[in-house]
Amino acid sequence: MDKSHCPICNTKLAAACKEQLYGTIEKNTYTYYDEFWRCFNCGQIYWQGAHWKQIINTLTHAQLKLEKQNEKNGV
Repeated sequence: MDKSHCPICNTKLAAACKEQLYGTIEKNTYTYYDEFWRCFNCGQIYWQGAHWKQIINTLTHAQLKLEKQNEKNGV
């Protein structure tokens, strides 16, 4: 997520130290995740939650489908 921007204010996100976030995020989130990013403009905190694997699977499936379509069309 090095090049990611905040979806709220479009500011570039920066890595955030987990220990500095203690008490600002839910206990389970703090327990189960280690990498966090923060928007220093609006203060929003992000992490790759449980839904992340499904997002990767969906994108991989779409990419494979597109590649097959391109092969079929001679692109």
